[in-house]
Amino acid sequence: MAALGFVRDAAPHRRHPSRRLPAFLTVDPRVRDVVELGVWILAILLGLGIAILFHRDLASSRRLRAEDLRWRRASVARDVLARIDADRACRDAIAMLEWAGSRFEIVPGNRQEIRAEDVSQALNAEPRERPYTDKDLYIRDCFGALGDALELVEHDLRTGLIEFRDVDFPMSHTVVLLRRNWAPVFGFLERSGYDLALALIERFPQVKTS
Repeated sequence: MAALGFVRDAAPHRRHPSRRLPAFLTVDPRVRDVVELGVWILAILLGLGIAILFHRDLASSRRLRAEDLRWRRASVARDVLARIDADRACRDAIAMLEWAGSRFEIVPGNRQEIRAEDVSQALNAEPRERPYTDKDLYIRDCFGALGDALELVEHDLRTGLIEFRDVDFPMSHTVVLLRRNWAPVFGFLERSGYDLALALIERFPQVKTS
């Protein structure tokens, strides 16, 4: 008789059959390599395209900023020249050099003729035998105002607020007139401490005196 108890036969382990992907889902390794290579090439081309667009945009932005700065400087130069032209004292100082013998309103209601020798005498630093007249004082005031204006132009040039090419042509005629009367004008500007004004005039080496 068989021994008491129950003997359980160990059930054999049943393996599931391997699950294979359908044939239409399998990819040939060679095809996969070609696809991966294509993806890499596309990514590289895309990156290059973005870099080129970024470079063009940056260059365009720089060009626009440069053009805007150039326009601003030219605009400031026009304003500077317009202020000089609007200053009666500056205009009269230039007119005294260009139109010797013209009449100027020294004080309200008093117009007098100012000749080249009057300008030289008023600006001269040599000891005077007589005190300054109203005409002398007016001449000195006019050339003082012109010296102040030239100082501001040179200051704006040094600080980069304006460019010399924007004031070169408009001011060249004034420089010619100043150099034609250089002895009294230079002496007056130098003694009065208009160093920047003298430096501005020296920016016109091509201008010849007569």
